Amino acid sequence: MRQFHDQERDADRSLGGRSPSAAALVSAAERAADEILAEARGDASRMKVQAGADAERTRREADEDARAVVRQAREAVDDVSSAAQRLARELEQLSDALHRNAERILEDVRSAHAALRAEADAAAARVPAMRDHDGGFDVRVSRSRELPFEPAPEFEIPPFQRAGR
Repeated sequence: MRQFHDQERDADRSLGGRSPSAAALVSAAERAADEILAEARGDASRMKVQAGADAERTRREADEDARAVVRQAREAVDDVSSAAQRLARELEQLSDALHRNAERILEDVRSAHAALRAEADAAAARVPAMRDHDGGFDVRVSRSRELPFEPAPEFEIPPFQRAGR
């Protein structure tokens, strides 16, 4: 733009037909235009610097936000993994306890079965069986008698269950 003003000024001077007041007005207008142009260039330069600073600050903030989001995601993944591992350990302990308790119950049932079977066999040998009306045998067992063994359930409670009690 400066070139345009310079070329125009040179063209006007070559004409030489201006009045001194017109030349002063033109010169004042050119100075004013040059000042406005310089001020606009300065404003544009400052705006460019400010926009660059704003962009850098925004980029830095976005990077910080992204790092925070990634850190939180990693923490969440680690928490889920830890919780799953803890749950797996607790389930394994519970499974072991259930297996041991099932074996104890089966052992108690076998002992009770053997004792009751032995008692029934002994009773059948001592008491002649009486025929009932259908032709079957009627063996009556008293329900008020004591068991020939002492049931002692020692069920195991898994460690993670005991902590809360």
